[in-house]
Amino acid sequence: MKKTSKPKNFFGKKNRLKLTTFLLLGVIIIGLASIVRWDIPASEVIKKHSYANSAFLPWKNSKIHYRRMGSGPSVVLIHGTSSSLHTWETWMDTLSKDFEVVALDLPGFGLTGPHPEGKYGIEDYSEAVFTLMDSLKIDQAAIAGNSLGGMIAWHMGQAHPDRVSQLILIDAVGFDRGDTTFTVLSLGKIPVIKEIFKYATPRFMIRNSLEDVYQNDSLITDELVDLYHDMVLREGNRKALVDRLNSPKTAKVKPDPQRLYMPILLMWGKTDRWVPLAHADSFQQSLPHAELKVYEAGHVPMEELGSLTAQDASIFLNTPENQPRTIFPQSDSLSVH
Repeated sequence: MKKTSKPKNFFGKKNRLKLTTFLLLGVIIIGLASIVRWDIPASEVIKKHSYANSAFLPWKNSKIHYRRMGSGPSVVLIHGTSSSLHTWETWMDTLSKDFEVVALDLPGFGLTGPHPEGKYGIEDYSEAVFTLMDSLKIDQAAIAGNSLGGMIAWHMGQAHPDRVSQLILIDAVGFDRGDTTFTVLSLGKIPVIKEIFKYATPRFMIRNSLEDVYQNDSLITDELVDLYHDMVLREGNRKALVDRLNSPKTAKVKPDPQRLYMPILLMWGKTDRWVPLAHADSFQQSLPHAELKVYEAGHVPMEELGSLTAQDASIFLNTPENQPRTIFPQSDSLSVH
């Protein structure tokens, strides 16, 4: 009698393992597809988010995006990491009543896009700002900066005190106190993850990041999330961010009161998690003449409390004892220009 072969058991151990593997791969692929976002062409982002008075300065085979408003003594505004000159909208409207106000998108951010040479050190950023000032024939200006922009601001003042009349440092970076908080930017430093970071930046990640830097989450509108998301997705900006976060660290320079003698206003959000209020104390210890104002805000008080902080900045800049000095010591080897 002929033996009949047993039908294959497709749910046997080996087949179950294969099926499980394929299912897991499918879940991973679907998961990645749900968070991967491709770059948006620069022309598309520029068309959507440029202002009527936006201008672009040709620079090293690139173009620096900036806005210029008002007349009078010059004020230059420098944004922080993964931000743009849009962060200064209220400040520009307020300060331009008494001052010539200039804001720019730093290389690697906003509508400016990546640095053509991939350079993202503090000196490289300072050079870009000084180049813009030169092109606009601004010999001296008050410099205001938030976070990374604050660090650039005081480095500029320390390197060229003759060109910086006053400083406004808003939740500025500058002191390593060993209290670094893990943020979404920390992902850009982790091997493998940093490569995924160049492609996987879903909208919810941007919202979570904004909730991390704002104290009042009710101010985070869909339009604000879209703006930040579009700027991150602007072609080349994500790679530029990862490159900056992983750039070799240069020798640390501490604020020098002998060179940062100009009037200084420190503005800080009381609940800043990224650069806690204790950092303001460190600045005041190094720069005893600096004035400090603390706000019910997070890391970006000039966005959360735009009108209040802009008004305080205007009062500071207009106060007689805070006016620019007329005699300056010579810049030396600290020069970055």
